[in-house]
Amino acid sequence: MKNILNSKKCLDNLSVISNEIDDIKNFLEAFYGEDYSDDKCDTCNDNSVGLSVYHYLINQIKSNELDIIEKMYSIFGDDLLVIIDGGLLNKEDILTRKVSFKKKKMPSLWFSIKTFLKSVPKVLFSSLRKGDGFFADKKTQKQRLSICKTCIQYQEGRCLLCTCYMKHKVKLKHAQCADEENKKW
Repeated sequence: MKNILNSKKCLDNLSVISNEIDDIKNFLEAFYGEDYSDDKCDTCNDNSVGLSVYHYLINQIKSNELDIIEKMYSIFGDDLLVIIDGGLLNKEDILTRKVSFKKKKMPSLWFSIKTFLKSVPKVLFSSLRKGDGFFADKKTQKQRLSICKTCIQYQEGRCLLCTCYMKHKVKLKHAQCADEENKKW
């Protein structure tokens, strides 16, 4: 039987993955609280957790994050195969970039400008109205970015929905996830 990466495999290996990859641990802590631990997390049996971890790993492969790719292969074995864009890829294919990954098309520059002009004043006025500062604390920033990295809409550091560079957006205290149907933070 082939060793193929999927959401069930991610869920079954959640404790090992979260111990090896800080972003996954941050993601779990953001969703299940600071006292998250592998042996106490009854709700971690949720399929959406496995799917989120799977999306995170696929995003890291597409972004060529070599340290995460190496950790992934140390967890699942060098014979792990990954399905991306309809192709079945092995470790050598991924590390040598023998294939190019299809990227979802980023929205137009006009859409990006319009989204920016609509959202930034809202976030700034919210901060002024509440009087609690403009920037989120470092822990919140880290958790938000970890959540974004598990999202299917995350591509090369940007959100496909709002087109923001997420490493900057997560710093704004009153910014929100752009997914209107399924807000993640």
